[in-house]
Amino acid sequence: MDVTVIHNVSLKPYNSFRLESEASIMAFPHNEAGLCELMDRYRGFKHIVVLGKGSNVILSKDYYSDEYLFVNLKLMDHIEMVNSRRIFAQGGASLSNLVWYAIENNIKGLEFLEDIPGTIGGAIIMNAGTYRSTIGNFVKSIRYYDLEKGELINRDVRDSDFSKRHSFWSENSSIILSAVVEAEQGDYVESLKIVMQDKEKRFAKQPRNFPNAGSVFVRPEVDLKDQVVWELLDEVGLRGYSKNGCAFSAKHPGFIINTGGATYKDIMELVAVAKERVLNRFGVELEMEWKVI
Repeated sequence: MDVTVIHNVSLKPYNSFRLESEASIMAFPHNEAGLCELMDRYRGFKHIVVLGKGSNVILSKDYYSDEYLFVNLKLMDHIEMVNSRRIFAQGGASLSNLVWYAIENNIKGLEFLEDIPGTIGGAIIMNAGTYRSTIGNFVKSIRYYDLEKGELINRDVRDSDFSKRHSFWSENSSIILSAVVEAEQGDYVESLKIVMQDKEKRFAKQPRNFPNAGSVFVRPEVDLKDQVVWELLDEVGLRGYSKNGCAFSAKHPGFIINTGGATYKDIMELVAVAKERVLNRFGVELEMEWKVI
């Protein structure tokens, strides 16, 4: 068999907020054949959830019954060079590993992805990135499993496939199996400097000592200008604001952190408070960046 299926699995290691939760069924395909075998076996399942590093994800249930099939591609993490500028990476490979592989092969331009705690597949689904760039700017082709059609598809990326925190694949039920990314040839030392500078800045500003799921809200556009979310949250007094086991970080209010024993209910109460205060004060409707499962 090319897939491992496990029952009654704790999901705590698979969500970066470290919420306590359990799945009735979780599967680990070894390769594409294993994924296809899995999809054939569980065809017609009501909910199929791909859970990688679990960043930008909030689990809403204490227990996910056998209506849910959780899929993790951690065994599908191969990365290799295609040519001097292109890299092939499977969907379960981490962004960090992709970036370090690129640096070691003198490919520059992907450094901004190194500190984003996700996988290639998840990053493509939500077009992950920073204010500087997104992964969609570098992806040239994608191989994915279309859950509705029940087939593997190869797709050359089109200009319309990616937008702000969205992609063609976030709107179509898909499992990203692999992608080819292209960047420029560079210099190992220069890329190393960029990565370390970025890490220093983020560790200085972000709450790395508490579990969290990344930035809570998408940066809103008002009158064609981006609003800095953490500044809005700061203005309405949410820096350090807490609810039971979670809080808006005192270090960076754009993050909600798990201070110990946080629940889904606690998190969503904080989200509701933020939305209400920002709307009342600034007339801005905040959109949650996280995906709720």
